[in-house]
Formats: sequence, structure tokens, C-alpha cells
Amino acid sequence: MRTFAKEKSVKTDFTKKPDTGRPEGRIELARMVLEIFDLWGLKVKEQLSLLGLSPRSRARLKQYLEGEAFANQLDLRGRAMNLLSIQSSLGAIYPNSPEVAVKWMTTPKSKFDGLTPVDYVHKEGFFGLSNIKRDLEFEVNRPPFDAKKILRKARAVRKKIYDVSKALKINNEIEGFYFDTLIRKGIPFYMARRVQRLLDISDKEFARFIGIGMGTFRRLKIKRGRLSRLSSDQVYRLSALFAVSVEVLGSEEAARKWFTSGLIPLRGRTPLDLAETDPGSREVESLLGGIMFGTIL
Repeated sequence: MRTFAKEKSVKTDFTKKPDTGRPEGRIELARMVLEIFDLWGLKVKEQLSLLGLSPRSRARLKQYLEGEAFANQLDLRGRAMNLLSIQSSLGAIYPNSPEVAVKWMTTPKSKFDGLTPVDYVHKEGFFGLSNIKRDLEFEVNRPPFDAKKILRKARAVRKKIYDVSKALKINNEIEGFYFDTLIRKGIPFYMARRVQRLLDISDKEFARFIGIGMGTFRRLKIKRGRLSRLSSDQVYRLSALFAVSVEVLGSEEAARKWFTSGLIPLRGRTPLDLAETDPGSREVESLLGGIMFGTIL
């Protein structure tokens, strides 16, 4: 039956390593390791296994308990120092949960195929103990999770992506159903004109594309009004296609030239012409996808 030191406080600073080159240091090392075994609630055979000793070496443990120094052997000293490092790391990882720290070495881990760390060391020997020490030290030194920093990075990446907000030159943060609401209210005419300037097309061409006459075009231009829902949807569709073409082709200039050129895959028609209808827009999207993935040159 394994028992754990539930309320026992850790009296020793395991971050301070004794001088194992001197007998007094190895006596202190033995005392510290036995204190760790007591904290972890290990059985005698588990203690012997972690130290790399034979199951028949029970008398050796008794000698250590009575104050005898660890033998000046490289394997034994290395194992003992690794055990000190493991306990030190567990204390740092679980500063507010000592009950978790003391049970860690005897709790099965998926990383070790369901074995406890103690059983893993029994199976892998010194190599296994060193692995555990290294992994725990990595956890101690891992940078803390910073949600704000990650969010800032995500926003920085998003700023590099050419999307509809770039095409329409919307500088404020886009949230939720922004574009759905904007289309239902009507895209401001001055905002729609930004897409016209991006494509470098005439007033007549742009008016035809968004489905309004030149009289309405001039009136909206003077009064800085809003487009209808239908015209707003057309502007959004064109902005989205242009944004994709910039991402695929690499620049606004390349996208502008591509949009207004007759293309063989489109039977000589321009992407701008096809973008006037939903089915035509889908053909343009498909063509851009083919260019992106190399199926169309």
C-alpha cells in the first residue's frame, strides 16, 4: 500500500545541489534523495529501481537512512542529481498544488504509454530518468501563455492579408456581421468609389456594373448618399473577388490588369464582365482557385 505525505511540508531546498565530490556532500545528497522518496510515498522496490540498485539491496537503503554517504559512482550520483532536479521542477510547476507534485511520479501518463514515471524509469533505466528531468525542466522554462500577445500576433497577420476591408479601405476593426449590416443599410457611395478607383474603370462602366443609371450616379456623387441593397451587394462581390485576385496574383496592379483583360479560360471575356452576376462570379472564383493551386497557368 502506497502512502503519500499529504500535509508534509518540503523542508529542503532541492534547487541547491550538494558537492558530490566530497563525502559530506554525498551524505547530504543521500539525505535529500531519501526525503524525496518519502514525499513521493514510494515503495522500497521503487526507491531501489530509481537509484539503479538491485531489489536485494534493501540493506543499502537502511545504511543511507542511518547517515551513510552515497557511493562515489557516476551512475548513482547522476541518478540522484536527476531526482533532485525532478523534485525541484515539480515544485516550480505545481507551486499551489503540492498534492499533485508528490503524486506525479506515481501517476500513469499517456506519454509513457500508460506507465507511471517510476515504472518508465524501471523500464528505460538512466535514460528514462534523464528524459523525465529534461521534459520537466522544459515545462519550467516554457514562456507563460499570453492570450493578449497571441491576439496581437493574429491581428498583425490579418493586417497583412488583402481582404474586402482593404479593398474598401476600412481601417476600423471588423466585427461580427459588419458587412451584412453594411449591405442592408447600403454601402456609402464614397466607399463604393474606392473599388472603382482600384479597378481604374470609367464612371459609365462602374454605374453599369452596380446597376444604376448615370443620373443616379451623379446624384449619389453630389449628395454622398448610399447605394441600394442590390447595388451594395454588387460592390461587395466585386471587392471580394478583387481581394482574392490580389492574394493570388501578388499585387493590386497585377489584379487590376487581370480583372480588365480578356482571358482564354473565360472565352475572351473579362473577369470584371463576368463578376456582374453570381454565376459569373463563381466562374471567376474557380479560375482564381485554379491559378492558386497550379491547375491553370
